[in-house]
Amino acid sequence: MKISVIVPVYNVESYVEACLRSILRQTFRDLEILVVDDGSTDSSGEICERLSREDERIHVFHQENGGLSAARNTGLKAASGEFVAPVDSDDLLSPAYMEKLLNACLQNHAQASVCDCRDFTEDREWKAAAGEQKNCREEKSVQTFSSAECLEHMYHPISSGMSFTAWGKLYQRSLFTEKKLEYPVGRIHEDQFVTYQLLDAAESIAYVPEELYWYRTRSGSIMHRKFDRRRLDLMEATRGQCLYFLEKGENNLASLAVNNHIRIEFSLLACAREGADAETGDLEAELRTALKKDCRRFLPGAELPIMKKWVFYLAAELPAGFIVEKLRMF
Repeated sequence: MKISVIVPVYNVESYVEACLRSILRQTFRDLEILVVDDGSTDSSGEICERLSREDERIHVFHQENGGLSAARNTGLKAASGEFVAPVDSDDLLSPAYMEKLLNACLQNHAQASVCDCRDFTEDREWKAAAGEQKNCREEKSVQTFSSAECLEHMYHPISSGMSFTAWGKLYQRSLFTEKKLEYPVGRIHEDQFVTYQLLDAAESIAYVPEELYWYRTRSGSIMHRKFDRRRLDLMEATRGQCLYFLEKGENNLASLAVNNHIRIEFSLLACAREGADAETGDLEAELRTALKKDCRRFLPGAELPIMKKWVFYLAAELPAGFIVEKLRMF
């Protein structure tokens, strides 16, 4: 049983070695580590090549810069393992990450598994916790969910692991190949376009309630940059989720997706209002138009409380600043 670990790399020379070494230290050894250098202009590619000479499980691919989706897709095409594990190149894994996620799948006949995650900024935080986990043999009970149950938890998270991120999950590779799923090239929030389809294709998903994936927060990441048009990709992704479940006749999931989508639009509108230049002004107008249109399109058939629907309708028509801010989490 082999796991293909897919690591897209772009200008992360300060972090990529720590990431790859955390993968090399995994207690589960049967890994192929597919590192895709997406046109880095710093020393990231050289660091990956050096590590590949130390461990033959690392395979490095170099390509022109095409974005995170393009790099992930290259890794998927090269993957030969029965399971696929997406990992971001600035994040870190606890030593038993692969072993516990794989065992959760095999022992529970699940096609995918997820675990909890923890935000961190300094590597020493991870090293201290990893040492504690290595000396702790306590096993926490794994829960299994149907695809519908898991998706419900994604829209109403019960843990830090229940999110639409690509990372923090292990998938049977067949979930990608049978539905011919790829990440959308040129988009940010690319996981929001794909993760829900992967989970929907799985008969069951295992949840490991342990913080095994460590997500690095840093100021230079996409989500910490100035608001710009690319952030509207999130709106398109969540709108796609609404249409997907509506077309399948999954009324409960469609209603959850609609509630999430409208909230996302209010959140993006609030972010756009914080800007003061011409571009964000144009984006604000575009978001207002989209919000009104989507309320009229999706809310009539959504199984949401009547009061919530009317609040959404009225706020979309009269998006006063304080109302928009409140509805980000309504």
